[in-house]
Amino acid sequence: MSKRRNIDLAARRAAILQAATTVFTRYGYGRASMADIAAEAGLSRPALYAHFTSKEDVYRSLAEALTGAALDAAEAAFPAGKAFAAGLADAVLAKDLGFFRMVHATPHGAEILSHIPQLTADLHAAMEQRFSKLIARRAPKSAGAGFAVTVSRAFEGVKNGAKSEAEYTAAVRRFAAILAKGIGAD
Repeated sequence: MSKRRNIDLAARRAAILQAATTVFTRYGYGRASMADIAAEAGLSRPALYAHFTSKEDVYRSLAEALTGAALDAAEAAFPAGKAFAAGLADAVLAKDLGFFRMVHATPHGAEILSHIPQLTADLHAAMEQRFSKLIARRAPKSAGAGFAVTVSRAFEGVKNGAKSEAEYTAAVRRFAAILAKGIGAD
């Protein structure tokens, strides 16, 4: 396969995943259909099936793309040498703020998230593991072995408890500052 064809296929898949995001946001996961995704992407259903085998395949591929991009953004937001509190807060927000916005932008947010355990639990676990490794690399050694995993999971609670983006952002920054002070990092 030529390089140009690979780029075209990747661009087409990205456009389909963007269309799927719109459809899942509009209808929720349960009511969304492959026909809806195809229509939003400007494709026929057979053309969509040439790229994805099912709605579950689309959802999983979307989750893979979103988690990969979120983790890359988190890594970029917390370079070595950055103050721990600021870096941690920036990394958490880079990783999760987009998800927070997506979930809160639709009345179907909870229903969409309810499909995560069945379809993407392994992706979520891998995301937590990679993010925990980032925290461990940036935290002082005195923080201890379990610090990074505990912090990663605690920030999930901060995200799940927030009612607005402003509340979430403020809580992330406040919690990061408290953690940094507690381990003597800043």
